[in-house]
Amino acid sequence: MCTTIEHMNQFLQWSAEVIEVVQPDSVKDPLPSNEKRDGVDARSARWIRRHMAGGVSVITTVHGTMFRGTTVSACITTSIDPFQMLVSIEEDSQMEEWIRSSGVFAVNLLPWNEQFLADQFAGFTPVASGSFRGIPHFVGSTGAPILEGSMAWVECRVVSSLQTGDHVCFVGDAVAAGNGKGSVDDPLIYFFNRYHRLRP
Repeated sequence: MCTTIEHMNQFLQWSAEVIEVVQPDSVKDPLPSNEKRDGVDARSARWIRRHMAGGVSVITTVHGTMFRGTTVSACITTSIDPFQMLVSIEEDSQMEEWIRSSGVFAVNLLPWNEQFLADQFAGFTPVASGSFRGIPHFVGSTGAPILEGSMAWVECRVVSSLQTGDHVCFVGDAVAAGNGKGSVDDPLIYFFNRYHRLRP
């Protein structure tokens, strides 16, 4: 990563100010255990989502000669045999359009030390360019870029898609997989609007 620890810390401090980081003790639980509700509103949905800890991945794809990626925590293995992955992408986003057009995507699982990379693909400055200039990567067999700093990666060809409210879920057959240079026992976790680490 072409940055110093000091610059990275400054950037993460800045991004924390841009993202509304809510402290656990300042949130009034909108879903008290002693109250039954017949429905939920958007605030409740966001509260639930903040409490769903997940590994951080960058989903990448290709469009002509251009690359694109987006940071997600909504990514799961849906099948072992055949090996399939599912990613959830915001509807009507450029990423959705490009995955539909190319029919391919790659899942790049990030390690703890790639928080800066996660922020880049989440849209914070400096945003990744269409050539991924300055970001170590190689092009996989599908044409999708693979991030060298990942813990592991999986290339997929889309076999189906499903509209789910304001997102689209793409299911892909895995065609290749491998290890990146990142530490496989130190994943980057996202929980309550913050990055977390499994290691003590």
